[in-house]
Amino acid sequence: MKSFLKIFFASLVALIVFGAAVFFGISIIITSAASPSKPDIGSNAVLVLDLNNSFNEQAKNDPVHNFFGDPSSDIPGLYDMVRLINYAKKDSAIKGIYIKAGDNENGYAASEELRQALLDFKKSKKFVIAYGNVIPERAYYVAMVADKVYCNPAGGVEWDGFSADFLFMKGLLDKLEIDPQVFYAGKFKSATEPFRVSQMTDANRFPAAGQYGRGNISPPP
Repeated sequence: MKSFLKIFFASLVALIVFGAAVFFGISIIITSAASPSKPDIGSNAVLVLDLNNSFNEQAKNDPVHNFFGDPSSDIPGLYDMVRLINYAKKDSAIKGIYIKAGDNENGYAASEELRQALLDFKKSKKFVIAYGNVIPERAYYVAMVADKVYCNPAGGVEWDGFSADFLFMKGLLDKLEIDPQVFYAGKFKSATEPFRVSQMTDANRFPAAGQYGRGNISPPP
């Protein structure tokens, strides 16, 4: 019986020690993966904006995937990417921005956020260049901000233009004698226009009028 107890407790202690060693080992690996060392960018760095990446609203924080080399775990969020561009504008070590415009995995709202950040970056007089083997329309919408856009001679640029269709139902509601009751939270909301007007209002048609002037709807290239 004593021999059995000795073997049992020895095995139990060994199991506990092994489990503790594995736990601390995994903790060290995860900690090192979650806290990568700051890279040395030197004094002549270029910020790379890869439109092939999908910039989510918030960055993914997955140290396990980061440790195993999953590239998607190192992609900044849209908010962080805009902040990086804004920081690069003031950082003397960043000489310009290189846009990889071979594709654009981001929606039009995210693309507009990036485009506006790049337009603001250009006020620093630093260079912005873009390149893509084949540049689709959504990528070109962001890349056209660049000083120069380069395309592979065997590639091409897609540019068909953008359009938007709106359905207005006020005429139908008037015939049906339906009077929608709209409650606003703020100065202006265009979401309810289809129910209360028969065509686009100027505030919706010219969203940038207050910033760029009524005669110049689009922001400068």
